[in-house]
Amino acid sequence: PTRRSSDLDPYFDSELESAVAQFQNNQELFPYGVLDLTTQRELYNALQNTTVIVDNQLEAAFKHFGLKAEIIE
Repeated sequence: PTRRSSDLDPYFDSELESAVAQFQNNQELFPYGVLDLTTQRELYNALQNTTVIVDNQLEAAFKHFGLKAEIIE
């Protein structure tokens, strides 16, 4: 019988396998849902071109409720 990634790793479930396959399809790779080296490289490259925006929602919520927030960077 064929073992799926989700059989070997409880964190790599069928939902993540589907997301990997969709990413592979979007990158014009063979969409089989396995996080192989080529997919890892493409994912790394895609993340290098991603901008992460950090907002102050938590800090604003603390201020709203009169609490003191300590931001650790």
